Amino acid sequence: MTAGCVTGPRYQYQAQSNSAQIEGPVNTFQDLSKYGTCGVNISKIDGLVAGFEASAPGFHLFGNGKLLYLAPGKHDLLLAVYQMDTEYGDVGRGGSTVPVGDFTYGNHPLVTGQFVANHIYRFTANLSSSHNVIDLTLWDETSGVGGRSLVNKWTIDSNAGYSESAAPIHKR
Repeated sequence: MTAGCVTGPRYQYQAQSNSAQIEGPVNTFQDLSKYGTCGVNISKIDGLVAGFEASAPGFHLFGNGKLLYLAPGKHDLLLAVYQMDTEYGDVGRGGSTVPVGDFTYGNHPLVTGQFVANHIYRFTANLSSSHNVIDLTLWDETSGVGGRSLVNKWTIDSNAGYSESAAPIHKR
């Protein structure tokens, strides 16, 4: 008996003269105030495996600089949107709480976007202060970060209610 994993064909991206582009994480440091608190991974494009890290808060010492190239037009993107926070718990040290791991909020929305030839796009995402929803935004950054314009915005469930009831741990 043999077993295997079938993932389907992989999305092949290569620059063309009219490609739309999605930027990866910002080189060296991705500032939370400009780029969001959540990571965004493009898992699939139009049903094909992509595995492209579109946004990741924090330091990127060796830089990323990657771009995802798309044909102009409408595309369905399956995303993995997440935020990891440090978990704290009592581990028998005199009642004090200490870091015991990570707690993840997130979801896997399928979003549809219209992408224009020769434009540069960026995803950002922020977990709400209540931890109940994640605000996901697609920006057009063809004119740079300072001149970016809103393309689309989605509000998705963060699964916080399920996650917190399954693992009740203190957060700071």
